[in-house]
Amino acid sequence: MVIVSVVYSYYTLDPHIQSWLRCIRLVTAVYYVALAFLPIPEVIIARLLPRTSPIDNFGQGTMRAKVILALFTSVLLSLGACFRAGAPFIQRPAENPGWFNSKAAYSCFNHVIELVVVFTYVLSRFDRQFHIPNGSSGPGNYSKGGLSEMLGKQDIAEETVGVDGAAVSSPNQQNLSKSNANEKT
Repeated sequence: MVIVSVVYSYYTLDPHIQSWLRCIRLVTAVYYVALAFLPIPEVIIARLLPRTSPIDNFGQGTMRAKVILALFTSVLLSLGACFRAGAPFIQRPAENPGWFNSKAAYSCFNHVIELVVVFTYVLSRFDRQFHIPNGSSGPGNYSKGGLSEMLGKQDIAEETVGVDGAAVSSPNQQNLSKSNANEKT
């Protein structure tokens, strides 16, 4: 709906329709702000609520590092979404633009924030911190004493997809599937 409203706004000159299309874009921008902000209270509430069982540590790293990473990147992405949503609400004339209409503000809030988040994920090895191996069926199944202990340590390479879209499997997985097929017969 948003894409249609943006495209249609370039092809119509009717002020009433332009007003409705602008409303659609503003409502959508506010929705994106709410969506970007949502992880912050969720993580805080999850940390503050009492637990009946201990925290299940998955992936590499401490839970504190995972929470800090999630909160830091969520705050940055919320800031960018707020800027993108707030700037269209204030209509300024082309002769007297606001600071938020400058190229520097646009670049900082749209591109620099995204780059900081991506580099934060890369440098903190986000993929390893939140990695849950294939074959996990429930809490603790991927920690000590679970399925991963019985099968041995799995490589992340075992769980990747090849260039042609087919799953790449290691010799260990092939041997395991052969032994499962033999047990069924």
